[in-house]
Amino acid sequence: MDGNSSYTDSLIEESKKGRNNSFIKLSLVYLPKTFSLVFALVPIRNEAIKICSESFLVAWRKIQTIHNSDTLEKLIIKAVLIRCTDYLSNSKIKLLDDDAIAKLSKEMKSPFSEIEEEILKLSSEERVVIILYDRFGVRVQIIDEVYKIIKINAILETLNNVRYKLIRKFPPEKFSSFSDAEWNEID
Repeated sequence: MDGNSSYTDSLIEESKKGRNNSFIKLSLVYLPKTFSLVFALVPIRNEAIKICSESFLVAWRKIQTIHNSDTLEKLIIKAVLIRCTDYLSNSKIKLLDDDAIAKLSKEMKSPFSEIEEEILKLSSEERVVIILYDRFGVRVQIIDEVYKIIKINAILETLNNVRYKLIRKFPPEKFSSFSDAEWNEID
């Protein structure tokens, strides 16, 4: 999550001594990537802010057990995953359409790329699987443990289906683009 582990390690040590400002600085280092992960999973601005805050609170409460920036990063990611999956398990987020995504983009004061827009249009289950596995490298077994709504076989099927949809819509530059007829023949 961060590029300067000696800086973050020193902030961790200062935070362990009870220096709140050091923990605030530490949180600011991790905030961009943490918010990006949370918002990708729960695309509701206020909920994403709340989940980030709760995750940093978990890190603050466990600061004495953190040895270095890697330990902190793992703790924050675990807290984020638990809070996001809890939220998604207990709430039904409606599918986002182009208008809702445009409104979110305006609200965030940041345009989304075409592929980000397509990912935001996915169902919660599809979005969780593709974001956790492809973007953050979370293993299927961990997704299964954390996100109990989908079983492991369904996770693999969902992952393959979403990849297929995205590759059809956004083919990698290295590969030639297929027509719909060619895709049907491949199927």
